[in-house]
Amino acid sequence: MLLRLQRYNLEVKYKPGKQMYISDCLSRKYLMKTVYLNDDKSIYQEIKNIKLIEFVNISTATAEQIRQQNCKDQTMQVLVNLIRKGWPKSKYKVSREAMEYWKFRDELTEQDGIIYKGQKVVIPKHYDQSYSTEFTPVIMDFWELDILEHTTSESIIECCKKNFSRHGIPETLITDNGPQFISREFQKFLKTWKVVQIINSPYHSQSNGKAESAVKYAKMLVKKAKHEQEDLWLAILEWRNIPLKDLGFSPNQALISRRT
Repeated sequence: MLLRLQRYNLEVKYKPGKQMYISDCLSRKYLMKTVYLNDDKSIYQEIKNIKLIEFVNISTATAEQIRQQNCKDQTMQVLVNLIRKGWPKSKYKVSREAMEYWKFRDELTEQDGIIYKGQKVVIPKHYDQSYSTEFTPVIMDFWELDILEHTTSESIIECCKKNFSRHGIPETLITDNGPQFISREFQKFLKTWKVVQIINSPYHSQSNGKAESAVKYAKMLVKKAKHEQEDLWLAILEWRNIPLKDLGFSPNQALISRRT
């Protein structure tokens, strides 16, 4: 279903039940006999016609390079075989090469020799890094701005839950060693949500480069919106729709495959 919907830009509108005349009518006049149409072939053909490469922001040349690397990479070949033939019921029956992909196996698809995790391309570990700059700095340019009255562990946890529910639970969370991040309450939250924490020094600019860059741009937008008396959230929306230098697409396009 998700694959079939990717080609559309959906607009969801709420309607109360009393205004849903057609569905309400049909729900009271159901078919006495259920008829199953053998349209599996048409569904498979429809899915086959969906080109996943059109929904990721990489060039044809880069896609071909990844495809060639996948053919040479043993782990990728094992993964392709599992995706095509099906995963075993137990993770203990998975080969060592593919074990790290077990927890998100249901999100993996393969088409034309390229493996996808949702709308992201899975890159071979031994892929030549000289070609990977086209799509490496993508999600780091999409950041969230949350206004907090307090910086207690409780407030941080609530903020994290909102962002995780919106974007998904991350595998790792990079923080500094502030008291709110190393508290027992925050550690319990990470354990419950199965997130691995990486602690960096707040004064080590090299290790915090991505976060520092996001903070710099966020402060700039806040100051500009306040000075010019503009709507801050519209300014953030506009920022997310600006194409990234050297990539040709915006943070929104990189994250959700469309402009907003």
